[in-house]
Parts: sequence; C-alpha cells; structure tokens
Amino acid sequence: MTGETAVLKLRLEAKSSDFGHPLPGPFRSFQDQEWLVLMQMVGNDQFDNPDKPNTAYMLDGNFLPREGDPLQRITFNSAINAFPSQFYQKALGLDAVSFLARLDAPYWRIQVFSQSIGGLPHLLSEVEGEGFAEQILTLPLDRPAAERLFVSIISHGQLTADVLSWAVPKPEQCAPIGVSITTYNKPEYVLPNLDILRRSGAFKAGLIDLLVVNNGDPIEGVPEDVTVIPADNVGGTGGFLQGRAHFQDKGYDHFVIMDDDIVIPPDFMDRLYAVSCLSKGQHVGSLAEVQNIAGRIIKEQGADVSKGHMFGLDLNNFLLDCNEWGWDKLYKYREHDYSGWWALLVSLDPACPTPPPYFFIKRDDISFGYESRQAGVPTVVFPNLIVAHSEEGAASYYYYDIRNDLIMRSRNAGMSISVSRLATIVGGLFLVYRLDSQRMFNAALRDYMRGPQELAKVPVSQKLREIRKLAAKPVSVPKDHPVIYSEVRTPPWRMLAAWFRPKAWRVPDPIPVADSEQRGCVTEIGGYIERRKFSSMGFRHERKLACVPALLWGLVLIAVFALRRGHFVSKYK
Repeated sequence: MTGETAVLKLRLEAKSSDFGHPLPGPFRSFQDQEWLVLMQMVGNDQFDNPDKPNTAYMLDGNFLPREGDPLQRITFNSAINAFPSQFYQKALGLDAVSFLARLDAPYWRIQVFSQSIGGLPHLLSEVEGEGFAEQILTLPLDRPAAERLFVSIISHGQLTADVLSWAVPKPEQCAPIGVSITTYNKPEYVLPNLDILRRSGAFKAGLIDLLVVNNGDPIEGVPEDVTVIPADNVGGTGGFLQGRAHFQDKGYDHFVIMDDDIVIPPDFMDRLYAVSCLSKGQHVGSLAEVQNIAGRIIKEQGADVSKGHMFGLDLNNFLLDCNEWGWDKLYKYREHDYSGWWALLVSLDPACPTPPPYFFIKRDDISFGYESRQAGVPTVVFPNLIVAHSEEGAASYYYYDIRNDLIMRSRNAGMSISVSRLATIVGGLFLVYRLDSQRMFNAALRDYMRGPQELAKVPVSQKLREIRKLAAKPVSVPKDHPVIYSEVRTPPWRMLAAWFRPKAWRVPDPIPVADSEQRGCVTEIGGYIERRKFSSMGFRHERKLACVPALLWGLVLIAVFALRRGHFVSKYK
C-alpha cells in the first residue's frame, strides 16, 4: 500500500494530508540540544493535484507476525523523503547526519538504510523499544557509494509520531535570507504560497524576508509583513534583478528567486533555509515536477548548456517518472550550469554576472547560471527540494528563446553560433508551416543584430506587445480528432516537394492532431494542430503562401549575419 494512513497517527504535514501539523523549524530542542532540521518526513506529495498518487511513503501491513499479531512497516524511501547523503556531504561539507524520532507504540523498531543507484538497501542502524521514546540515530556520511538514506519504522499496534527528522547540530550562526516572487496576474498561486511561506518555522523565527515584485494588477489580500514592489511588467529578468538588488542592500548572503506558478510543500522553505545555513559559494536549485498532470514526471534536475549545438541544453533526468524505480538516479551528485528559477537559492556573491534587463524572460536563468559557474559559483540541484511547476508556456516565448540564446552565446567565449544551424531552423519551420514561429525567429534575429544599446532603448513591455501580435493563439485540442504520428523522419526534399502539390494544401476535416514529431507526418496535409506537451491546448498550423516570404526574409537575415558575424558578436562582449 502507498500513501494510506491505516492505524498510523503521524503529525508531519498540514496541507492536503491526514498528518496534522508541521513541525516548528528550522531549529528545535531535542534531548537538551539545539538542532538544525534539514528535512522532516512528509506525508503527502501530491502538490494539491488529487489526480496524482501519493508516493511520499509506502505502508506494508501484516508483513511479520509478533506474538500472534501482525506488524506493520512504513517506509519513507521516496523522492521527497529519502535523504540525499552525497549532496549534503559534497555540497555542504557534512560528515554526519542524525535522524531524530519521537514516537509512541506498544512496540516499535526504527531502521535506517542506505541505497546506491541500482543497489539493494543496506541496513546501517536500528533501534527498538516499547511505548513512548525519543531517539537519535547518528550516521557518518563516509560512504561515497551510498547515494541516499531512508528510514523504515516497524510497529505493533497504533503508531504515533510527531518528530521524524533529519538534522545536524545547530551551527553557531544562521543568517536571515530573502525570498522574492515575481508575478504577473497569478494570485491563485502567489497567495497560497505566501501563506505556506509565512507558516514555515524559518519565517516565524524572523529568518525569512518576503518580497513580491508585482508586474501585473494589484493583488488583494497580501499580508502586511510582505513587501510588494509594483513594476511595469519588467518580466522574470527584471523581477530577479530587483529582488537581487533589494536583498543585497540588506546585506544578505542568499535570497530565493521563486516563480509565481509553482506549488510548494509545507516544509519546503525550512529545508531550503537549512541549506542556506551551510551553503557557501554555490547556487542551490530545486527539483521541478510537472504539476498539471496526473503522472509523477520530473521536468528536470538542472542542466548544462551545449556549447557547440545552438539552442541546445543537456537536461539532467529530463522527464523522469517518479513512479518508476528509475528515480534513484536523482541521487547522483553533480554540478550544473544552471537550474530553473522556479525556486533557486541564489548566492549573492558579487562575482556572479547578471543578465541584462532586456532579456525580459527565457534564457535569463540559463545565462545567469552559466556565467556564475564561469565565475566559480556552480549550481547544485538537491533532489529533496521539490516543487511542482505548471507547464503552460506561451507561444511568444519562442522569440525570447531565440534572441536571448544568441545574446548569451555572444556574451560568452567558446560558445558556437552556427550559420548552418540558423538556416536549418528557418527551413524546418517552413517545412512544417509554423508561420508564427517563422516570424518570431526573424524578429529575434533582426533585434539581436541591432545590438544591446538598441535593445535597451525599447521598453520590455512594448516589445512583448509586438511579439504577442506575431504569436499564434492557443486552441483547445479536440479529443475526438484523429492523432497522426510517424516514427520515420520524412526527407526534407519530399516535404519541400509537397509545397507544389495541390493535394497537400487541403486541410482535413476534422483537422488531425500531431502528437509527436511533425516532420514525419504532416507532409501530405494542409493543416494540423500541434499539441502542447502536458496540456489540453495546442496550436493550429496551416500551409500558407505567407510562409514563403517569411522563409526568404529569414534567409536574408541569416546571410547578413554570416557576413558580419564577428561584428554582431563583439557588441555583446
């Protein structure tokens, strides 16, 4: 059984669970000692999506007899509850960690296991007893192969527990940190997250300073202890820069940049704050699960920039399924170029370059992380810091992805800007008649070649309005329409030849949905709906004569860039 309470009474979590109230944190007294709570066991990891299975723990009932009565076992070997020992050892310098337990049952046994990728669990420590008890099990972090630690509790009769936490002795100094949320008309996310942040132990202890950079309409109901900076839609980049400057002026060492469309678990801030007490010279990212689907799919766990492949990113654990045992790959320690700004603990090291304000959105997080790493401040993405992120990207993002990637590559030596790659992109968009993307690509390349000074002159909100006029409007994907797909990539010459066949200009009725790679399945038809990943929405594309001048203009722009590439690149150095 997974995610069932049975005869358990665990008071571990407040929201969307049966476990009662969160623990006070991030500090607690336990057996006459002050502890920094790194993470507490979480009882529910559905992120407010009732369609998701609760995989926070597993419960086995009747698995062993004891004096004629069955025992039960609850195991916290899950993505949100397993302790990532290599991360705390290598990134934070810990040489030991303790598991704190306060529980009560007629009979109980606590077991701590280590498990490496692809390996079997290895018992490290256990203790048993009867009735009420407070226990501390300390484990050295000296096993490089032990990718994670997890706890099982065997009990007879009703088990009650209100402390089940990984912790270390409290450091001498733990400084306040800031949290900055940049938002644009999403109060349905911002207000609940502010509520969760304000209920965290770190906030109640006066260690969290909350800021909202509001790019949209006024938000009603923001608590008085939250600072709000109204802004004229400066985008995610502008919000990041305002948050960074705000907390630098206050003398903080870290702040958290947070998206406005995420769902966070109740103790997320306490976990992240505990990391800030131990972290130096690095950014710490969070794992992002896709929120708006029933599956337990991870968006990514950090990524690197492909230096030679334009617009290429090497995503770590991309679209990994948390319901499969493959999720143990999350626990292999590595450093990355960047992590998304859905929730990133940012080191306020002055050596970290910042993206220019005209980035507005997209590639700003990538550019910041990449350039930080070049300055000696890498990014580490802890697998126990998990948020759920909505996957509802706008069509206009394509312009910013293209333009800002070109700028990022021009700012950094050794990163390729390939003319042939640019031509391949333009040609590919033409062959699948994505006219809006063709126009946005052309606008992105044209604006890039104007240089940073000209980009800085145009208000970012004005540029957004211009791009929105080019972008296609999303449409609902009909459930009863045919879905087309192909496992074979159609040669480009065949796709080009279709432009001269009258039959290939006819739009089928009902219009089909392309659920996979369009290049293999849209050659002989005049229109289709491109389904957006993890969404019931998509974009309608039709073969139109307007695609031809858009293609030719794109090729002209690429030719101009090829002739003066060094000149354009040098503007951004």
